[in-house]
Amino acid sequence: MSASAMQKNLTGYTVSTHFVRLLTDYALARGLPPALLLARQGLDPAALDNPEGRVAFADYARLLDGLAVELDEPHLGLSLGATARVAHLGTSGLAQMACSTVQELLPRMARYNSLVMDAFEDDLAVDGDELILRWRRRIPDDVAISGHHAELNFALTQSLIPQFTGEQIFPTRVCFRHPAPADPAPLLDFFQCEVRFDQPVDLLACDAQVLKRQLHAPDPLTLQMLDRICEQQLQALEALHEPDWLLACKQVITRSLRDGQPEFALLIEASGLEGRQLRRKLSERGLNFRGLVDACRQDLASIYMQDTSLGLVDVAMLLGFSEQSAFQRAYRRWTGESPGSARSRLLG
Repeated sequence: MSASAMQKNLTGYTVSTHFVRLLTDYALARGLPPALLLARQGLDPAALDNPEGRVAFADYARLLDGLAVELDEPHLGLSLGATARVAHLGTSGLAQMACSTVQELLPRMARYNSLVMDAFEDDLAVDGDELILRWRRRIPDDVAISGHHAELNFALTQSLIPQFTGEQIFPTRVCFRHPAPADPAPLLDFFQCEVRFDQPVDLLACDAQVLKRQLHAPDPLTLQMLDRICEQQLQALEALHEPDWLLACKQVITRSLRDGQPEFALLIEASGLEGRQLRRKLSERGLNFRGLVDACRQDLASIYMQDTSLGLVDVAMLLGFSEQSAFQRAYRRWTGESPGSARSRLLG
């Protein structure tokens, strides 16, 4: 794929300047002036002046790969992850730091991931004794990216959680989509577990007991405030990415949930697309009708739960659940905690 075609396929995906500074901070520590690094990659240093700004993902990817070449570090992602700090995650990092347990922290890491980088998404699941973090692409599969991205993501996870808890985590296995490097020893030494390559998905698994670990500085009131800020930032960011047809579908789903279950036919009418076209466009975003409804419910749940004048039964009804138990199961799947626990935490 040509550079111009790749740039087109990555249009709209961005990275926070907080996170780009992880690269420039590391470059400076290695004796490479950030301005020189940025200039060599054709980037304007002024792009990082706004602490709440965003940088095009294509530019970030070029900067990451260019830094690896400049410093001759084939596993630059590991070094970057090991030096990352909460400040590199912006508001979402502060929200994670204010949590009480890792079980509170990880769902926020997954939900607020887009505030840091919206080209990927985290998916968390507990399977038996294992906690599994899957890192999925939002960018098209035909866009080739280096292995630095996934290696940085998992190195970041393994490095930041000990900063919050004071205890190292030890993965049970790590899987990468990219091919095996010429020398996998640095990866084996870093993760201290089985590492596989050429896998269907980027994945890190560890003992599910890590969810019970306590954080150093839990602050429920600060967390409540930071959650509101992150949700506002997330909604503003998502609005920039969503085409009119998707916004129309979400509006229909939101209205329909109050009266029961949404119908696909209503989405077809609102979007102005044929059924086959709508299914294809949803599929291109990794969605289907059921998944879109579930995503809307999750977004609405985060808003309704903040309104303490609404009882949990009211929230369940507004989300279109016919039974309270169904809402409880869904909320636990979304956040890792029960609605009752979440509401108690919000009430302090």
